[in-house]
Amino acid sequence: MVVFRIGLRVQHVRASLDQTLRHSPTKEQEPQRIEGGTRRGEVLQKYVQDGYDKSREVLQVIEDLLEKQQQGGGHFLLGKKVSWADLYLAPVIADFHAVSLGRGLLEEFPHLKKWFFDFSKQDCFLKTYPGSLSQVLLEAAN
Repeated sequence: MVVFRIGLRVQHVRASLDQTLRHSPTKEQEPQRIEGGTRRGEVLQKYVQDGYDKSREVLQVIEDLLEKQQQGGGHFLLGKKVSWADLYLAPVIADFHAVSLGRGLLEEFPHLKKWFFDFSKQDCFLKTYPGSLSQVLLEAAN
């Protein structure tokens, strides 16, 4: 049941991140006006902020779970062994980490950040990371 709930929450985080990335305006789009004379950028900023706020709520739930696990000697979402929950969450957090807005958000969650950096050293992560969206985004940013 816990894995199912985490899966649902992770899907919510992924949807929020996808919404944030899809609706970021370019400089050419910023001055355009939309319905009611509202600047397109203002509307898009609201979408980004809503996604950011929803992501923060979901990440807080994961942070609380990881805090409990780490206090009990566990290093992963469900204890001392890698689970499907870890495998499912890792690419989502990698994508967050690849985007400056997401990286800033992760700073608010020390247990999640520790989990991610520890998990990113796991063989299962290292084998699947090359060529991933997060790697491409990080390379493009540098």
